Amino acid sequence: MKKLRHFLNYIEEKIMIRYGRRIWQFVGFLSILAFVVSLFLIVKNLFPTDRKEVHISKKEYNENKVDRDFDETNNIDACTKSEYKKALDSLKKQMPLSEWVQLTKSERVERYREVYRYDPWYGSYSTYEPYFTFEQTKNYDAVPVILEGIFSSKGIDSTEYCEQLKVVRAVTVLMKQTQKSIATKTLKENYRYLLSYSDLQKADVERAVAMYKSVNGKKPFVVNPDNDKDPWNYFSSYLNVYSNDTLSEQRDLLATDAAKQLKKKGVKKPEYRNNLALWVLRNEMDDEANEICMSDLFSAKTVKFNEKNFGEKVDKYIYLYLEKYRLAEQLKAQEEMEKADNIELYGSSGLASFGSILAIASILILYSIRQILKDRKD
Repeated sequence: MKKLRHFLNYIEEKIMIRYGRRIWQFVGFLSILAFVVSLFLIVKNLFPTDRKEVHISKKEYNENKVDRDFDETNNIDACTKSEYKKALDSLKKQMPLSEWVQLTKSERVERYREVYRYDPWYGSYSTYEPYFTFEQTKNYDAVPVILEGIFSSKGIDSTEYCEQLKVVRAVTVLMKQTQKSIATKTLKENYRYLLSYSDLQKADVERAVAMYKSVNGKKPFVVNPDNDKDPWNYFSSYLNVYSNDTLSEQRDLLATDAAKQLKKKGVKKPEYRNNLALWVLRNEMDDEANEICMSDLFSAKTVKFNEKNFGEKVDKYIYLYLEKYRLAEQLKAQEEMEKADNIELYGSSGLASFGSILAIASILILYSIRQILKDRKD
């Protein structure tokens, strides 16, 4: 027993106190340093914070997006009028049969004027009578006037050349896929709405064209949008998809592969291929879930379909898959909430345990120092 006590005293005096004293001095120095830094940061954060001046630039307003760095130099329009004119020249080459010069036209319009009459019974009175006259009005069949209307709908003024360039370049790509004789009519009745009320840009149109070609084997060429068999009917859906959503390249590949798999399965109807490709692009699931969904549809033996029963079989499978996906997402959210609660609980327990360990260690070290000093005194 004496030997054990002697050994423990030796450990305390030669090891714990000899080396531990320096360690505790170092820890003490770090604690003082941390206290000073904390005090400085507290004082610094006690000063009131000035709010940055808030201004909404034209660029922020048009893009419906706030510049979070408050750097107004980023909002300067870097495009020039010459670049805009160059883009217009490119568009003119795609619309050679459209009107570009005559921006106004003389039109017969009905107007009213006040005239005075006399009636033996009522006396003098005034009334209005119609008359016709010719007035200069905007030529809404002229391409510059149509573009002006699109700019107005998007809130783009005449000095914002970058925003105007985006619109003109998108129109130019669209016109490459449009018959020249119907270019003006299609721009007014079909393309204008997409351009005015969405953020459709050149890259979006090019992706829509590429996707249409992947699914149908050729690029879309709009000849008569009012015809149910015209490419416009599916092409417009692809344009809508890419104008409103930010889709990954992986999603494009999944949609293309789905159309190819249908063709291998003997499903040749364009409506089936396009509808499935559009569903892959539009649905709420992430890329991983879409890939598994399509893989199971074509590889697993759960669903057996052909061209005759495609609608019934595939629609049922998609409905069930979406329902189960939403259930999985719900369970995932619940588990994440439970994990967050557990982290808070176990973190608090861990901090409490660590504090207890430090407290006990401090008491033991102080007790050891006191015991050694007492033994030396004796």
